[in-house]
Amino acid sequence: MNKRVIVASTDFRLAYKVKLAISNDFDFIHKSPSDQDLNSDIIVTTWKEYFNFEHEKKIILSWKDSESKIKSEIIKGLVENNLDSLCKIGIDPGKAIGISIIFIGRVLNTNVVYDMKSMVSWLNSKLKEIKFNSLKIKIGNGGGEVRNKILDFIVKHFQERAIIEIVDERNTSIRLNKNKSLHEEAAIRIANRVGTILSI
Repeated sequence: MNKRVIVASTDFRLAYKVKLAISNDFDFIHKSPSDQDLNSDIIVTTWKEYFNFEHEKKIILSWKDSESKIKSEIIKGLVENNLDSLCKIGIDPGKAIGISIIFIGRVLNTNVVYDMKSMVSWLNSKLKEIKFNSLKIKIGNGGGEVRNKILDFIVKHFQERAIIEIVDERNTSIRLNKNKSLHEEAAIRIANRVGTILSI
């Protein structure tokens, strides 16, 4: 059963942004902060409205926040013990590079890029929006020479802040979700597999 997220705010821009960020993963409802029925797993509201009602789990966000930040803050708020906010990146190597970001067990972002610079740029832009305690980057063991180049790029740009693993990517290219490409789905599966830590 999906977790229920209520935006308790008169700010329609915030409600719209939250809906865009989470509607595929959580049940979304928009209500006024004065509504008597705010039964929800978590409440999203604004600084201005935070003290207008009581709820054991409420977080403050803004419509100016990125979708990645909104989704990651909601995921973190929903987890009972988020002291270990683990962020995992899965990379499906090939001419088309599938990338996934999994935050505390939930798919946060996916993408397909066609060169290493775009991959690093996209990852950096997404990671700066997430507050995580530990980072693992898992790269599929297929892709031959392209994989080696991706690995070199990842080591160069991320070895100081991440554990890097090589993962057996057999049976990861299975299309189950029509909203994601085969490369994105493979990257999600790679991120969720146990790999061998790269010794540098």
